[in-house]
Amino acid sequence: ENCSDLYAFVIERSLRVLRKGGHCGLITPISLVSTDGFLSLRKLIFDSCAENWFSTYAMRPSKLFDGADKHLCIWLAKITQGQNGAPQIYATKYYRWADDEREHLFNIMQYVLVPEQLLYFGSIPKIGTICEIEIYKKILNQKKSLGEQRDQYGKYFLCHTRKLRYFVQFLDRPPKIVEESGKLRITSELKEIHFSDNLDRDAALAAYCSTLFFWFFLGLADCRNVNKREVDAFQLNLKLMHSSIRSELSSLANTLMKDLQDNSEMRQMNYKKYGLLNVQVFAPRLSKPIIDRIDRVLAKHYGFSDEELDFVINYDIKYRMGRDGEE
Repeated sequence: ENCSDLYAFVIERSLRVLRKGGHCGLITPISLVSTDGFLSLRKLIFDSCAENWFSTYAMRPSKLFDGADKHLCIWLAKITQGQNGAPQIYATKYYRWADDEREHLFNIMQYVLVPEQLLYFGSIPKIGTICEIEIYKKILNQKKSLGEQRDQYGKYFLCHTRKLRYFVQFLDRPPKIVEESGKLRITSELKEIHFSDNLDRDAALAAYCSTLFFWFFLGLADCRNVNKREVDAFQLNLKLMHSSIRSELSSLANTLMKDLQDNSEMRQMNYKKYGLLNVQVFAPRLSKPIIDRIDRVLAKHYGFSDEELDFVINYDIKYRMGRDGEE
């Protein structure tokens, strides 16, 4: 009941009526694997099912059901009441596909057995390869999240919108929004993160703009908005970071911020509530070479292998760099 969604009742009822050794398969919202509000449902599933398979699906560029703009999960399970030992949890990556790929989608699906230590925040990570497991382990081995290192009274800040598509938007200053009168408007969607040290702010800003964070975020989140939970959860121990890496990240953060500003443009948009506004729009895919440099520096800090770094840099690149990747 505390999940506050009807599909939780459907799963609960399914588990009660199925016999031992029975199988269950349901298509649910992606919140089943990703959000705190469904922890009790995940516990019920793990207590009831010895084997679970979770595959997850984006809604861009194509979606499982035309006309239903939902990020979805397909859950398959084997029921064993009174089971002994921990349940086996298999997961896939977060699948994106175009319309012409639909008929091949399930044929190329790949599951991986998720180690219990990777159930970070109680979420089931959206990962589908051994390489991703190793990357995830190295991130969690930092044992210090950026949320634990922020300082709400610090004078150095970065900001981000909750908007999400193929890139996240973390900036060193608010985006420009200008009313018809010429007055600047600050969006209520803008969130600020403060640090007491300038280099810490720069290193965090660079990390948040990385493809590594984008992959980590999608693996943990409900993929709808950029929320505090996932922003704070990213593991990066700034105090254990070598000074040369901090300096490199600081320099790259400044380079990236300038490039984002240079590639941005003002677009006129008509809002029912606010009227005509001139809004600064960014094109982060044009800055991907700088983002790649940030990922290479982070790879040194985390100790990624060449294979792991290659995975990060090329993660979702077909869609992020395609025409649909325009912000």
